Amino acid sequence: RDRFRQRNAELEEELRKQFNIISELRAEVKSLQADNLKLYEKVRYMQSYREDASTRPSTLDPLPSNAAGRPDDMSKYRARYEEAMNPFQAFRGREATRAYESLNVLERGVLVLTRAILGNRRTRTAFILYSLALHLLVVFTLYECSASSGSSVQRPNRPSIH
Repeated sequence: RDRFRQRNAELEEELRKQFNIISELRAEVKSLQADNLKLYEKVRYMQSYREDASTRPSTLDPLPSNAAGRPDDMSKYRARYEEAMNPFQAFRGREATRAYESLNVLERGVLVLTRAILGNRRTRTAFILYSLALHLLVVFTLYECSASSGSSVQRPNRPSIH
């Protein structure tokens, strides 16, 4: 009976080790798949750059042509890459670009200034303090003007009727 218990304990320990190995390998596979998707995205970027720069001849070609490589090399990552791309986010980006381009120069300037002010916590704080100081200056100026004009205005003497 003791031999079976000892053997059972050894097998359970080996099972735990194998489970840990499997868990580590699964994590590594997920990491490698994510890396492959990032590399595929870089390849797509380089291909689009090469297509854009096709008018300029260059001796440096970072990507081999499709004839040199098998077409199946990239096709298995294309589906995952396109699946990972959020179509709503892409649409939102296109719409934001379209809306920005439809603005006139003054509106673009206001938008850039607003983004610059609201984009950073320090600039927001500085803007709030600046606007508060301006408001206090205006209130103080109005108070001083009203106080000083009240004492300098002389009322005409009205003849009293008795």
